Amino acid sequence: MFNSFLWKLLFWSIIFLFLLKGVDLIYFTFPDEARNAFASYYMLYKNSFYNWVVPYYNGDIRYDKPALLYYLANFSFLLFNKLGFSVEFCYRLVSVLSMFFSSIVVFKFSEIVFKDSYYRYFAVVVFVAFISIFIESKAFVPEPLFTFFILASFYSFYRFYQENNYFYLNLFLVFLGLANFTKGIVCYIVVLIPILLFLFYKNMDLKKIFGIFLNRKVIVGWVLHLIFGYLWFVLVYLFTNGEFIKNFLFLHNVGRFTGTSKMHLNPFYFYFIVILINILPIWELFSLILANISKIKLKDYFK
Repeated sequence: MFNSFLWKLLFWSIIFLFLLKGVDLIYFTFPDEARNAFASYYMLYKNSFYNWVVPYYNGDIRYDKPALLYYLANFSFLLFNKLGFSVEFCYRLVSVLSMFFSSIVVFKFSEIVFKDSYYRYFAVVVFVAFISIFIESKAFVPEPLFTFFILASFYSFYRFYQENNYFYLNLFLVFLGLANFTKGIVCYIVVLIPILLFLFYKNMDLKKIFGIFLNRKVIVGWVLHLIFGYLWFVLVYLFTNGEFIKNFLFLHNVGRFTGTSKMHLNPFYFYFIVILINILPIWELFSLILANISKIKLKDYFK
């Protein structure tokens, strides 16, 4: 049953509609959605090369995030607004599609891990059932897009590791560049540290690791990585005389990590509460997993 075309079509249609449900139920929320929407629409409104490069909010340069989210949102707006869809629908559709494609990557990872197709689909259900996933799929913020590029980066790299096919390593570099274009250099911390730890666990030394990434077979990947990941940063640096990079890098990246920017400060237990709230609504699903843990057959995916 799980391998039939009709089952796959039905399952993925339900997942997409579940993520899409209520996408334009409310207006843009303050502060992040409203600011992102203003910055996106202002690009269309001014429609000059300068304004397509440098994002603005309320008359000031918006230093918070790179511009990929704004570009995709405006593409969606130009495509669907003429069909009568609201601006909330058009802009938030980027997040819906990001989480939908993320769920597909979760499924592809599950194919590596689980022998039984049932648990592959079950993993997707658990993923989209998290409150944070459901809510952020309907929020015009960069996190859903960033989540997709991070998951796609991990999956591409693991496929390369499994098959030694450099197509996947080139793809990994492209997705990593797009992740950088979405939220900045934090993507290297999120992606490269786990990958390096994994490779060290597999008894690879630094020389061999550098040999993998500095290989002529990934020249195309590196070129695309630099184009997607850094071309916009170069342009915005030139247009703002370096002010954008200075504010974005030190205030919105280093400052948030060190706490000096006084942004998103929460006590250490805040994140445990968030995890608990996410798990509670789907505790029955986890209970089902725990009750059948001995029946779940895993593949030996570390070979």
